Amino acid sequence: MARVVKVLNRQAFSLPGITVKKSDAEFEKYNKGLLTGDLKQAFTDKTRKLWEDAGKDLAREHERLAEVLAWRNGATLPTGRLRRCKYEKCSKFFLAPQSRPGCLYCKPKLCGRNYRALKCMNKKKQRTRRRDLERVKTAMKSIPLDAPGWKERVARKARVTPNFVTYAIRRREIRFEAAS
Repeated sequence: MARVVKVLNRQAFSLPGITVKKSDAEFEKYNKGLLTGDLKQAFTDKTRKLWEDAGKDLAREHERLAEVLAWRNGATLPTGRLRRCKYEKCSKFFLAPQSRPGCLYCKPKLCGRNYRALKCMNKKKQRTRRRDLERVKTAMKSIPLDAPGWKERVARKARVTPNFVTYAIRRREIRFEAAS
């Protein structure tokens, strides 16, 4: 399973290979031409069978590797200890330790701390943005929007930049209604 994790994290290129076992003494005799007749035929039949079995094993390994690569491309992971780190910047695969079956991060002290800090920071950013938008909305009610330089005046009163006001209007987070 550790090898599967290495393949998923792009540290290895394949799963363990297939080896065909052959008797060294017989192989030497065959190479030297000492096997004749029935012995030679039995050796070639035995070798052919080994290679056919290796081909079947190789096909199974290819299927297994394709399944593992599908996990890397987003297919659902099998239930068990194999997990993907929840911290988006990391998102490496890892084996959850048996002592912590609910583990969500490959390195709890690093990825876990960063994930929680990022989540908290995003909440703070969203809260700040909502407050800024509310201040802009109230400032837009008190300043006439058909006056020259209205955007700078609204931004100054709401304590934001004029760009913030422009982007909020473009994203339709606030409504721009100039008197016609």
